[in-house]
Amino acid sequence: MSGRWGASDAKPLAEMPRAELLRRIAKLDAESSDLNKQLIQAGHGLTKIQDILKMSDPLSQKYKKNHEEQMELRAEREHRMRYQGTEHPVKKSKWL
Repeated sequence: MSGRWGASDAKPLAEMPRAELLRRIAKLDAESSDLNKQLIQAGHGLTKIQDILKMSDPLSQKYKKNHEEQMELRAEREHRMRYQGTEHPVKKSKWL
């Protein structure tokens, strides 16, 4: 069974190592840039993101998937930074 983040042995997002988290964010940023260029070429250069996310064509669906994954990864990164000030996984206390 393949997980959301790729290989079947992929760790849950909360356990993802810092380097992998940052690598996946960078990869999605590059894909997002390419998708934006494709959307512009398809005539959606002035279309609002909210409207693109509601569209059902294949390009808009790719954009939506990329956007959702970026938001999830960035939220995890933000959580780690707020909780402990680093992008490393949050270590659970053995007392909890």
